[in-house]
Amino acid sequence: MKKNFKTFIQGKFIRFVIIDESFVKNTNWFDWINHSINTEFMSEGNYPNTRSHQMKYFREEILSNKRIQFGVVSNTNDELIGIMGLHRINLTNRDAFITTFFNKKKKILNSLNVFIETHQILIDHGFKKLNLRRIISTTISKEMDELICKVLKFKREGVMKKKFFKNNKYHDLYISSVFKKK
Repeated sequence: MKKNFKTFIQGKFIRFVIIDESFVKNTNWFDWINHSINTEFMSEGNYPNTRSHQMKYFREEILSNKRIQFGVVSNTNDELIGIMGLHRINLTNRDAFITTFFNKKKKILNSLNVFIETHQILIDHGFKKLNLRRIISTTISKEMDELICKVLKFKREGVMKKKFFKNNKYHDLYISSVFKKK
């Protein structure tokens, strides 16, 4: 595949690139959802995903501005390693949920630095460009929630007991958020 990513925000380890029709047609992003290693903590992955499903998602969710979503490309090798965004954006309450989806089949160099940088860039974008005041994270992984709270300074707001059904079992859903500094 010829890499022709359109950079939106440049970071030290990664850059956020624009997801457009060309991006959907020319990346294998759609196929990541078909691998259980990638969807271990996600509601996706219960049904097969195809490029046409991904194009429909792009048109209905991203193109319609229901969410802001970016491809995450490694500066080291110009490879697509993840997808991140803000969804359920509520301009009245000035909050949104953060989404993170990395292809775990890829070996990501400096992975903790990449994790911190990608989240900080997206959080800064939400606070500075969208004028959000709060960004919310949800996960069924207690360990991931603890990492988010420790390194990104989110605060746990609660746990919804047995909320999330995955792999024939109900899981607790951890809810944390970070507020814009005044």
